[in-house]
Order: sequence, then structure tokens, then C-alpha cells
Amino acid sequence: MVHTFAPFLTPRQVGRTVVLPLIFHSAIALLVSVLIYPTTMSAHFTNSLHSLLSPLISALGQHQLILTSSPHTPEFASSASQINDTISDADRLMAPLVAAARLLPSDLIYGRYAPGDFVAFQTFARRITGRANGMGVYFSIIDPTRQRFPVTPANSAPGTPVLSPTPTRQQSRAPSRMASRAPSPDGRGTPELAASTTTRGRPLILPSPSAQSVRSGSPRAGSHSRQGLHINLHLHKHVHHKLRHYAFHPRTPRFENAVGVFESQRYLNLEATRFHDANGEMYTAQTTEDLSLSCQDVLEGCRTGLVAIQGWLGGVRGGRLQYFLQTKGTLARWEKEIAEHEKIRDKLAAVLEKFREVDRHRVLDPYRPAFDLGNDPTTEHDIPAHRYLFQAYVYQYHLIQFAAIVIEMLDEMIRLEKERSTQRLWTPVKRLITWNNWQISESAAQGNENDEDPDTILGVSPNVMEDLGMPQRRDPDALPPRNIFESVMGVLYYSVTGLSGGNILFAIKAGILTVLLALPSLLSSSAFFAYENRFVWGL
Repeated sequence: MVHTFAPFLTPRQVGRTVVLPLIFHSAIALLVSVLIYPTTMSAHFTNSLHSLLSPLISALGQHQLILTSSPHTPEFASSASQINDTISDADRLMAPLVAAARLLPSDLIYGRYAPGDFVAFQTFARRITGRANGMGVYFSIIDPTRQRFPVTPANSAPGTPVLSPTPTRQQSRAPSRMASRAPSPDGRGTPELAASTTTRGRPLILPSPSAQSVRSGSPRAGSHSRQGLHINLHLHKHVHHKLRHYAFHPRTPRFENAVGVFESQRYLNLEATRFHDANGEMYTAQTTEDLSLSCQDVLEGCRTGLVAIQGWLGGVRGGRLQYFLQTKGTLARWEKEIAEHEKIRDKLAAVLEKFREVDRHRVLDPYRPAFDLGNDPTTEHDIPAHRYLFQAYVYQYHLIQFAAIVIEMLDEMIRLEKERSTQRLWTPVKRLITWNNWQISESAAQGNENDEDPDTILGVSPNVMEDLGMPQRRDPDALPPRNIFESVMGVLYYSVTGLSGGNILFAIKAGILTVLLALPSLLSSSAFFAYENRFVWGL
């Protein structure tokens, strides 16, 4: 092969040109990483998690302040926007955290905790960030900070919404013609004027009987009754003629309204006709005040728990040299920290239990008079709409989940502190021996603890969800063989169809290519053919 492809590089030249630069590059990279940038993947992960918890702690403090302020002030809206920006900072810090978590099992470190011990905190961080976003939704759905539906210029009847057509050339000339025509003495105009108004893209609105009775209160109403009937009859015929004309001569689509615009306008008018509450500001302020009184303890407990976790993350790599010099003192300090963390955890659990049983029901106080047994059933009570209760429940639900995740993080932290009581060297020996498939982290691949997965039903075990299996195409040859002939043919069938798999096809292609490239070494007469057809490119 070397003599056949003489113009190309020899193996020694390839090693000198490619392998030696790679060796020096790897050596320089290792020396720089050890001497100049001595940061392990565990340190990078803990620093990223430490940075992610800072916006969450700040957001909890902002929640405590905003709930004590009036929701109908400009400061409230600016505080809500600041909370959303703070949570967005935590979302942006998730990317480096996930990237570092994937490389934790391959880390080499000397310390108290193994690199794999921190993988669970990536799942906690993802879940708690989602709940923090959910808590901020409350400030987006209450009246002072959410964008209202656009209200139409005039309240229209359900069946005949009045629309303002798009100005066109014909419509721009219409006011001049209408202004030049003098109105009738009775103020109703001529039938031609009404018909022309109807045909310019606006629906015809006939006067209702009630409106006619109101206008007929004048002495001239009786004398003009026959005249009005004659005009209406003439108008009806004229409009009917116009409609037949436009039925056979359709107008240009630019003069027509969009499909469904009536229903859209009717839906938009709900904001002004149904959803408007005269006491909305008072009810919103009352609900926010009830939330402040009921949630302050839980918010403070969550904030204290996150501060403890953040402090623990900042000291997970400390005391490695002190452990050898003062082992007893270090162990005593660790025991004291464990006791403090257990105290914080128990306090938060007690506050959360009290919130579930008592405090969260404070938002029901405005609705209790309607269910009081001592009141007269016929008496009407001025209670808020149920949407205010729904808004409060949205905030309380996400706060409960947020506190539960903080408790899980504290439990995991305490468990690691109790189990890891010595300093040792953690090596990726198992990772080097086993096959590294370079996939995503195990916690992200499993996703069992991610309650945001739409394919996972909370409270239902996977066995119940997968008892029927996944739907597949029916195989008509899946029945068991009834004789020897069917057994033999079944084996042949599955053997042939098995060759269509991706791995088998790749193996066949690789084998054929290997045989072709090896021909010059087996048959010297094929060397010229291989050289002309660039066999060396296949190498």
C-alpha cells in the first residue's frame, strides 16, 4: 500500500504532522486547566446553582413587599414588572446549570461530597423556577397589571354590532353627497338615504317599536302614521331590490368585513358588559391584603430555607485542609450545621402545614356571609365575584408547591451532610470503564419528578398508564405457526426482514467498502484501478 500510494503521506509523516501537535495541545490544555484555571465541574455546578438561587431569594423578598402595598398604584405595577425580570434572570441561569450537570459524573475531585450528589439539585432548580414563574402569574391576571381587552367605541346589541368600515374612495365621497342632500322635515331622511347607508357596508338598523313609541309622543305622530307606514313599505321594497342586485353582482372583497368579526366584537364587548365590576378595585385590594396576611410566614420560611441552601453550596468545598489538622473540631462544626439546617426545615414544614390547614382559608372571609346559617336565605349579600377567589388560589397553589420543593432540597442537603462525614478522593473510574454514550444527564432523561410533563398524570402509577401498551400496526403474520412449514417460513421471513434494520444495513455497507479498499493489497493488478478511482479518499 505504501509503494502503491507513494505520492501521499507515509504513516510516519502522518504521525509527525497530526499526532504530535495533538499531544502538545492536550498537554498545554491540561497544564493550563490545573495551574491557571483550577475549577472542577462540581465547583462550576455549585457556583451556577448558587447564582440561580440569588434571583429567587430576591424575588421572595419582593413578593413580601408587593403584597403589603396597594394594587392600584404605579409602584405596584413597577414592582410586578421587577419580579418578572428577576425570575427571568433565574431562567437564563438554567442553561449553564444543565450543561454542568451533564458532565458531573466525569469529574475528578477531592472533597466531602461526590460529584453525582449534586445531580438531584438540577431537577429541584428546574421545578422551583417554574413555580416562581407561576407565583408571578398572579400579578399578571389582576386588574392593575394585565392588559384589558380592547373595548369597542359603542356598545352594540348582541345581534347587530355596529362596525366602522374601512375608508375607501367611494366612502370618502359619500359624506359630500349625503351632506348636499337636505334632510326631511321629520328628521328621518329619505328612503334613498337609508338605503345608501345600508349598502355602504353598515348593517341596516330599523327602528324598534319602543323607539317609535318614544318618538311618536309628539302631536304629529298620529298624522304621520300612514306616511311612515308607506315609507317603511317603500324602503323594504327598495332594500329587497338592492339585495337581489348585490346577490347577482358581488362586491369587491375589500368592501366586505372579515369572517367572524361580529363574534370577535361580541366577545370583546364582554369586558364592558359582563366582566366589569364597579367594586373591582376594592375587591382586588382586599384579596391582595388577605394574601399578604396568609402568605407572609410561608414566604419568609421559603426565603430562609433558600438562604441556608445557598450558604451550604458556598461551603461544600471548604475545610479540606482543616479536616486533617482539626478533625474533631471539624466534625463538631458539621454536626452544629446539621442541627441548624434541621431546625430550618422543621420550621418551614410546620409553617406550610399551618398554611394548608388554616391560613390559606383567609381569602374565603369575604364569601362567608353568604353561607352563614343565621342569615335569611332571601337576603342578598354583596360578595366579590369568584374570579378574585380563583386569582388567590393560583398564587396559593404555586406557593405551596414552591415551599414543598424547598423542603425537598433541605431534606436532600441534610441527607448528604449526614452520609458524607469524611473527605475522600472521587474519581470517574466507573465512568471510564463503562460505555459513555454522551447523552443528556440521567435526571433530565428520566423526568419522573418533573410534574410539568403533560404526558405524566400525577397520582397515577406508570403501570396503570402503560397497561395497554403503545398502539402499533397490526401484523397479519403474528399468529403462532400451526405446522412445520409455517415455522420454517416464519424463521425465513423474520431473518429476511431483519436485514432491513439500520445496523445491519450499515454493517453490509461497511463490509463492502472494506473489501473494495483492501483489493490493492490482495490483487496487485487492481492497484492502478484503485489509484485512478481515488480509493485513498475512502481511507
